[in-house]
Amino acid sequence: MVTHPERWFERFAADEVDMLSFHWEESRERTAENIDILHSLGLKAGVAINPDVPVSCLYPYLHKADFFLIMSVFAGFGGQKFIPESLERIAALKERIALEGSSALIEVDGGVNPSNAKALSEAGADILVAGSSVFGSEDPAMSIRIMRAV
Repeated sequence: MVTHPERWFERFAADEVDMLSFHWEESRERTAENIDILHSLGLKAGVAINPDVPVSCLYPYLHKADFFLIMSVFAGFGGQKFIPESLERIAALKERIALEGSSALIEVDGGVNPSNAKALSEAGADILVAGSSVFGSEDPAMSIRIMRAV
């Protein structure tokens, strides 16, 4: 999570990134514009929110953004414990995406691990981001295989 994320968009595009998300909390009234900028650079655009931000703030962008990142911990550092209420937030967003006929995906980051990957997928997550649970594992490849199997 960075302030003024639009300052970084061209640099990431130059580095051939395919997908890039930015936090709604840092864009607010510039969110639609930032999505358009990412698309103009050939990137898939995502909008991220922290656990204390209502998922309803994403609804205006259901047909603009390619994906939404639900943070299941507060942005800042790795190794935080998964916030269980995130499952309800994911399910609510997935329901709204279906209701609106959007093709947007849901990404989840924070406390994702082999023991909660299935529940996250069942709630509606399409993309799981796992850091500490993979890189801190005795067998990172096995952790990845377990999560991919859901």
